[in-house]
Amino acid sequence: MSESPLLEQAIAGAVRALANRPDLEIVYGSRRPPAEAPSERLTLPRLPHNPKRHRAYRGSADLEALKLLHHDADLMREHRPQQGDAAELFSAFETARYAALGLRSHLGVSANLRAHWGDRAESEAPPSAPQMREQLGLQLWMVRALSGVELTGQAAELADAQGADLAKRFGEIQPQSLASLCERLGDQQAFAEALLDLMHRWELLEEPPEEAADEDQGADPQGADQDGGDPSAGEAEIDGEEEGEQVEVSADLGAQAEVDLSRMQLAEEEDEPQEQHWDGQDGWLENQTDGAVHEGYGVFTDEFDQIARAGELAEETELNQLRKHLDELVRPHQGLIGRLANRLQRLLLAQQHRSWEFDLEEGILNTARLVRVVTDPGAPLSFKRELESPFRDTVFTLLIDCSGSMRGRSMSMAAVCADVLGSTLERCGIRTEVLGFTSRHWKGGDSRKRWEFSGKPPAPGRVSDLLHIVFKGAGDNWRRSRRNLGLMLKEGLLKENVDGEALLWAHERLMRTRCERRILMVLSDGAPVDDSTLNCNHSGYLERHLRQVIRAINERSPVELVAIGIGHDVRSYYRRAVMVTSAEDLGRAMADELYDLFSINRRVA
Repeated sequence: MSESPLLEQAIAGAVRALANRPDLEIVYGSRRPPAEAPSERLTLPRLPHNPKRHRAYRGSADLEALKLLHHDADLMREHRPQQGDAAELFSAFETARYAALGLRSHLGVSANLRAHWGDRAESEAPPSAPQMREQLGLQLWMVRALSGVELTGQAAELADAQGADLAKRFGEIQPQSLASLCERLGDQQAFAEALLDLMHRWELLEEPPEEAADEDQGADPQGADQDGGDPSAGEAEIDGEEEGEQVEVSADLGAQAEVDLSRMQLAEEEDEPQEQHWDGQDGWLENQTDGAVHEGYGVFTDEFDQIARAGELAEETELNQLRKHLDELVRPHQGLIGRLANRLQRLLLAQQHRSWEFDLEEGILNTARLVRVVTDPGAPLSFKRELESPFRDTVFTLLIDCSGSMRGRSMSMAAVCADVLGSTLERCGIRTEVLGFTSRHWKGGDSRKRWEFSGKPPAPGRVSDLLHIVFKGAGDNWRRSRRNLGLMLKEGLLKENVDGEALLWAHERLMRTRCERRILMVLSDGAPVDDSTLNCNHSGYLERHLRQVIRAINERSPVELVAIGIGHDVRSYYRRAVMVTSAEDLGRAMADELYDLFSINRRVA
């Protein structure tokens, strides 16, 4: 018996296993099907004579198997638009959807599909056939966008060209749109609905999808739910102290005796937006250090401090305008940051599938044992199953310095990096939180006025009104939260920065989460600066407290602390830190640090 029939038999077995259709009849080329053919039959082209094209051939067979496994033709007919461009895009996205599922779950399938697309790019899409090149490039771009797979050679060139063409026609595809599609890869109907919503925004459809319209009509007109729906569902783990619990506040912090924690609940736990009192000072780190984290540091009053969600600091229309302005500022940089995010995503997804169970009676065909089948046709096929190693439950917090010196390029780049890289982490199962810190007023505000009214006692401690901002909570989704990042561009928001208390606040939020791993990244462009406080105390007052908080986290806390300085060397403060000389380098620095952190996770696990 020649090699070709045996290899065709092996490929047929692999297709049946991958498609989960054990009774599927495979017919090759022009062969006539048997007289009593089963109802399910798949026709494949004849095996190429050139052995170098066999892997590409297996990729085409794998793609057919994935279509049988994940594609419902009736759903396709129900949702596919009738318009020409829209219909073509919809079909290409659907093919990319079930291909991406195979790429994510099967390493062998991934290699076969890449070979298949590379072969098609070379043999079926020459420069003399622009329409064929456009169709294949469109599919390849979508596959890469949905799966993060790395293409090479002509396949990569076709994908890049088609991606650029899409950007010209419809504008850059926003990260949250891709994230929405990626979250729905395993549900064809949900994927189709999200895709139709995207196509409507591209003005390819005459009417919006019904469900999208219903969702718009049902939205809170006041924007009360724009920060993630029911706050209790997402933020309960972060801010879960029982109401009415009493805590003692240290005299160093200038509080009187006891503070009711029900007054200190974060703004995201309330149905109605309102100013909130401080809750970051007394908690896990203070208990671990017996108060030493605040040694020599005090707060004259925290009555005027505020923790707020972005939606409380700007009207809905203003937030939308700020987000559009942010998109315009960062559009030239999204390509680079997107590629860095894809690299990070590939690392994270690779960590979730690392081992195999062999010699099974069903599962994925073990191609390494095909030689045994060829030499002994009576030997049974050997199957394998990929074992998922549980990814460590992780929460990542990004704390952004929102001081006046960050205004401009630094702040806009911080916002887009938070958007793209944060959504990438969420897509890979890592909860992400984006926080910011500044002051409510210049020159101290109400706190300084109270100090002056009290006779200006010496060494009062901090005499300014702090503002800590929740752009996105760990339980919020990116679709509803991404516009909040535009608030960073709001005129008059960025003022002064008290880094020590902000770092402590972010740390306390992390420690209230239930997870195995906590990562806190700080973006800053300078030392703590609050003129009102520094004029009333010694010049190193705020910097000394920041160093105390950092030291306490490094020595006592399980939180992994990392910092990035924008035009400012933060390595003198933070044990793990890097400096970038310009805002344009921020995306690469953030992605590299995250890549290193999660590479450590892979080595330790």
